[in-house]
Amino acid sequence: MDDLAAMDARIQMVNDDNTFLRKQLQGKNEQFLQQVIIILKVFLMIQKNKTLKKEFDQ
Repeated sequence: MDDLAAMDARIQMVNDDNTFLRKQLQGKNEQFLQQVIIILKVFLMIQKNKTLKKEFDQ
């Protein structure tokens, strides 16, 4: 019976570790996506500036 309790405790520990790691990874994914969005916004601003400059130069 003690073996069963020990195994159950071990399974719970692994589950807790997995939950922690999943939350950490989710946070990193969200951070990465925010950085990608910022890069895209900057790229779009540069493109818009180029377009405006072309229109202004004509």
